[in-house]
Amino acid sequence: MRALLVAGMMTLGFATAGNAQTLDPQEGEERIDYQEIFDDVMLDFDADELGNPAVSAVFSEDGDIRALSNGQITFGTKRLDTLLAGQTAADKELGFRWIAAHELVHQFQNNGAYTLKSAANEIEALNAVTGPLESQLRECQADVIASAYVMNLSVEEMISLGTDAVETDFRYTLEYLQGIVPVEFGLIDGVPSHPSVLDRRSAVSIGAHAALLYHVHDIWTGVEAQRRQEHLDASTLNDTHGDGTGDQWAAAVCEQLLHISPASQNVSFAVLS
Repeated sequence: MRALLVAGMMTLGFATAGNAQTLDPQEGEERIDYQEIFDDVMLDFDADELGNPAVSAVFSEDGDIRALSNGQITFGTKRLDTLLAGQTAADKELGFRWIAAHELVHQFQNNGAYTLKSAANEIEALNAVTGPLESQLRECQADVIASAYVMNLSVEEMISLGTDAVETDFRYTLEYLQGIVPVEFGLIDGVPSHPSVLDRRSAVSIGAHAALLYHVHDIWTGVEAQRRQEHLDASTLNDTHGDGTGDQWAAAVCEQLLHISPASQNVSFAVLS
């Protein structure tokens, strides 16, 4: 997986070519291939190694977006079009990377490659986490990791444009990713299957800031870099829960965010300042 995790919109029409889904280019619009982007995300996450059963994408016009137990991830193109509507082609690609990464994390949760238990947790507290609470934890972890992955790719591009561009573009990209999070959810035994919209957007923010933390010394220097690192360490729980990468760190973040951990407390998930 690239960098961060290794270490630890104009509405477009869809054209179908077998199982590969692409976006029909409008005037002056670059053609975007969903299957190609998905394959790239798979490579970034070492999915061939972690996927058991093997992970694959299935696109259909009217389908849902869901990680199935057989290793398939279904993508409904109408659903994707709605979630990513109104953005540039570049942002639409970024948004699809986030969605694909989120569902890929669910596959790794399904097959046990990713754990829902943080290294710091006493385990017993999570043994009783089932049903809707387990579902919420799964969604939160997927939000955190997908956001860290996508923002890491974005920050790598921002750095070449200078510090001012990083701060401006980071805020824009964060708000865009937070806007992708669906506001609807199902119920399990009368309890929401997903965290609240506020908690999900907080999870996106934490993942995004973890990517910024990974690059802090590439962006700032001296005292300012140290100040930023201390600030980001605290806002991403990196100072108390590991190295700010990977599934166990994301699990620790979500245990706190959803008040599952015995050590759960109100944590300030700060933004750039």
